[in-house]
Amino acid sequence: MNLLVGTVLGLFSGVGVAFLREYLDNTFTSSSDVEERLSLIPLGNVPRIGHPAKKWLFEQVEETLLPHLNPATPEFESFMGIASNLRFASPDKEIDKILVTSAVPGEGKSTTAANLAFSLALSKGRVLLVDADFRRPILEKTLHVSETNGQGLSDLILDEASIEAVVKEIKIGEFPAIWFLPAGSSVPNPTRVLSAERLDEVLQLLTERFDAVIIDSPPVNIAVDAPLLASKSDGVILVIEAGKTKKEEVERAKCGLERYKADILGVVLNKVPAHLTGYYSGYYYDTHPRKATAADPVVKIARTIALWAVGIQKRWQLKLTNKG
Repeated sequence: MNLLVGTVLGLFSGVGVAFLREYLDNTFTSSSDVEERLSLIPLGNVPRIGHPAKKWLFEQVEETLLPHLNPATPEFESFMGIASNLRFASPDKEIDKILVTSAVPGEGKSTTAANLAFSLALSKGRVLLVDADFRRPILEKTLHVSETNGQGLSDLILDEASIEAVVKEIKIGEFPAIWFLPAGSSVPNPTRVLSAERLDEVLQLLTERFDAVIIDSPPVNIAVDAPLLASKSDGVILVIEAGKTKKEEVERAKCGLERYKADILGVVLNKVPAHLTGYYSGYYYDTHPRKATAADPVVKIARTIALWAVGIQKRWQLKLTNKG
């Protein structure tokens, strides 16, 4: 009887804690949260990209770029959906320069910007990815670019380099190529450089040579760089990490962008857990379904729990029989 009462109380306690945690959760976990709290368009949910063969270990893959992903997966299709939704985000004007930013660091904005460039390359033609994060440029590492001569956007703004000298073609496998403009030489005052009138001339030259320009900027709540760039862009995509970024931080970022008259095209909810993505993960385009084997730890745990439950039931029945 004590064991049964303890099991029931433990079950209800666990359910209660789960409901309490959900009630007190102050982060974005779904597209409906984004619409209700921010009044912004959800452009898509990007699943957390895990190891394709060891998902039970929650391992992260080293390569998260679109050309390395299997086209028959929700991760790949999510970026295809974002690219398609952008066509309807602002139907009244042509969107050539798109800024990708986030409220705080670590939300995956740079990888999102790179994958958006690759997805647009499938339909837009010549797509340029620009690293405008002078404070913490990481796109060179993400794209595995080594030959940049240390020059890039900052050198173009300071009129110390030509476009031909700093723009690099990125070609991965059979995927359509994109072009990449690194951040360039470090500058002591990034905000002053981004405020220069020369930046408008550089962006105009880039839009004349490329069909679409994707700009990666610092987080909005870190510096004024992102709002400055947003005011010079045709639209802004705000990246939010699901279940991590506080709603107040995102609201502050939204206000910062709107203060500079930025056109926020929508929100990308990034690193969404598989059970919250909205995809039918058990059915979705699995061309090579993996059968569960006895060696799988998940199967072992499930069998252990089942045997434990059967054992309790038998002992309970035996005790009732002895009492009878």
